[in-house]
Amino acid sequence: MTDTTPVQESAADAVQTVIAHADSETEPLNLGLLTDEEVYLYADDVAAAGPYGTWFAALPEEQRQAAALAAVRVLTSRGEIDSVLSDDGAADVRLPTQLTAAVVLRRLEAQLSLRVIGALGETWYVLRHVRGELYLREGISPQGYHALSLVRLDDAERELFLERFQLPEGAESVEPLDLDITLTETQLEAASIEITQQLRFLDDTAYIGNLATTAADGTIETSMVHVLSDARIVVGDLAAGRVHYRGITPATLRERWDAWRQAQSGRVSADADSGLNAHPELLTTPVVAGDDAS
Repeated sequence: MTDTTPVQESAADAVQTVIAHADSETEPLNLGLLTDEEVYLYADDVAAAGPYGTWFAALPEEQRQAAALAAVRVLTSRGEIDSVLSDDGAADVRLPTQLTAAVVLRRLEAQLSLRVIGALGETWYVLRHVRGELYLREGISPQGYHALSLVRLDDAERELFLERFQLPEGAESVEPLDLDITLTETQLEAASIEITQQLRFLDDTAYIGNLATTAADGTIETSMVHVLSDARIVVGDLAAGRVHYRGITPATLRERWDAWRQAQSGRVSADADSGLNAHPELLTTPVVAGDDAS
């Protein structure tokens, strides 16, 4: 992190500064890079601070605390974050403007999250509504790096969403699998011969994505996206104790993005019930211990 922006005195100042900057730009605004250790340390609720990279997620709580404190000590000693000792010897740690804003905006609810376990390991792609057309995009690597940017839901972002599925070469041209079946949990547990034959694609799954999106009514829609070794794709939509499996193409994933984006536009038009406007308290919540964000 090489941001040399002056440290903000409040979370509200930092957030308003980056929103104003992003509103004046047409391209995504990079807010910086955080590690798992920093995400954990700056969280107002460590239980909800994830997701994390593979290594940090596997650590017990005590080791997470130790790793986080060690990381921030290194960053402070290098001058990458600011630390001021008070009269009683306590450290008042403050972050640069863009990272302060990133930490605050991460506390908003995810409107779309995609977890892929594939060739690159476990990766995450998360979008949170901020205000108006702006969303916080968070990409998480298996090594635990969190890349944070303010973006809009344009066609370029849709293509980035599709890239996150790590579809193999040829996926655009392959014919979809001839499959359309709805199974209850009871049927899946019974695993009859007929059902087992219909689910043979599971043995050919090269990697899988878990997609969760917020619908127009605020409910969460969940799907499993199986990428097969021959580049074909099967989606399993979960609802009401049932799974609907069907063969799809990358075009179907684009259509799903478009439908979600349309649902978001309906929710965002009200704006008072979404993003920062629905959670003004985030602007007065301390970002790190010792930070007076009021």
